[in-house]
Amino acid sequence: MRSSVASRCFRHPAAARPLLGTIAAAGALVAFLAGSARADDWRYCLAPLRADHKVYMSAAFPTVKSMERLQDEFGNALARAGLRHGAVQCPRGDEQSIQIMRMQATRFNRESGNTVVEFDRWNP
Repeated sequence: MRSSVASRCFRHPAAARPLLGTIAAAGALVAFLAGSARADDWRYCLAPLRADHKVYMSAAFPTVKSMERLQDEFGNALARAGLRHGAVQCPRGDEQSIQIMRMQATRFNRESGNTVVEFDRWNP
């Protein structure tokens, strides 16, 4: 005779209630955390070309993709456009912090003598 947690709990309805409550609470917590991670996960990508004093930069966007995947996709989009570039970076934050970081990166690069090129031929 097979005995599992579910069969032991569901033989006695009173014993099943705490387990079902725990499962429901855990499911609600997972849904809440997943929802808030998506809402707060904003990025923009940039890739310098130091030899030409250029920095390619994307717009800010919400995403659930991994940093590695975004870096690969942005780098591939630049390459398909025939643009040489250095290492791709895709900083992460909430919407407001990403907008601020992007503005600071733009200002810093311009003050450093780099041309900031808005790269909008990429759909993250």
